[in-house]
Amino acid sequence: MSLAAKVSHEFAARIRFRGTQYFHDGAVTVLRHSPARVEAVVQGGNPYAVRLALVNGKFAVACTCPYFDEGEECKHIWATILEADEHNYLPAASQQKRLALWLD
Repeated sequence: MSLAAKVSHEFAARIRFRGTQYFHDGAVTVLRHSPARVEAVVQGGNPYAVRLALVNGKFAVACTCPYFDEGEECKHIWATILEADEHNYLPAASQQKRLALWLD
């Protein structure tokens, strides 16, 4: 099961929609990745740094956008999740039966 499928219920439909647009527009640039971590920049109105990481069975996410600063999942994170799935950048996620989203 893809990472997006495992955590999609954590994101509002409007956030997934906008993040999917960013993904399809090629707005995600992955800077570094490992089996358990992805660091990227997503270009929206401004460039935002995004981090996805598997930490002790939790899926830790972070973004430098104001929306995330308010404690919400954002479109930049969703776009990065889709990019990670596209390139299988987080293979450790597929080994997890369940992932709990953790705003880091």
